[in-house]
Amino acid sequence: VTAGVLLTASAAVMVHLNRSRQQEEQRSLLAQVDSMNVTARRMIVEGDWTEGEKVLKLALQIEPRSTKTLLPLAWLKLMHYGALPDEAGAAALETADAAAQRVVEINPNDVKDVVTALGYRGVALRRLKRYSEGITILEKALTLAPENFVQWSNLGTLHVLTGNMNEAERCLRTGAELAGVKKDPYRAAAWRNLAVLELFRQQQDAAGHIHKAIQCEAQDVR
Repeated sequence: VTAGVLLTASAAVMVHLNRSRQQEEQRSLLAQVDSMNVTARRMIVEGDWTEGEKVLKLALQIEPRSTKTLLPLAWLKLMHYGALPDEAGAAALETADAAAQRVVEINPNDVKDVVTALGYRGVALRRLKRYSEGITILEKALTLAPENFVQWSNLGTLHVLTGNMNEAERCLRTGAELAGVKKDPYRAAAWRNLAVLELFRQQQDAAGHIHKAIQCEAQDVR
């Protein structure tokens, strides 16, 4: 065996070892990010939003393309919005919108994540009063998941805000009918949103739909 052959073989072994080491380091980092995401979600559920956000941001420093980190960050910013003053609230919504948009860019073929992200964007844009953009985003979500009652209800709310009441009622009714009557606060919201519009339009169906909302969530004071 010549020296040249030995050197070539040695170089190939080194390349293989380096690649294996890099792959192992990458797996270790991803496992660390997954663990941090679990910790952050637990903190958020327990009401420790500030610390949960810190953990999510640290996870993004390790892996900026982690959709499992970006989605809860977007959700956290949406939920936290109501407790913040106007300027800070708008900044939180912009962050939520950007994080959700990043999810769509990173993982465009994951329908579940994309629909969730588009839904978050729709809510953020509604609160930012960018109604036309929000309508476009939610319509896109519904082309991917036409049975998603939450997105129908959110789209209907946006049409209310733009003054398109007939389209609003169609969307809200579709969302409520898809939701059905099951114990779930989101289903209650779908029926409640429809009933509110029907009350505004002085329609008799409103009372029955309020009762369906109560069946879904009896403790809902709204």
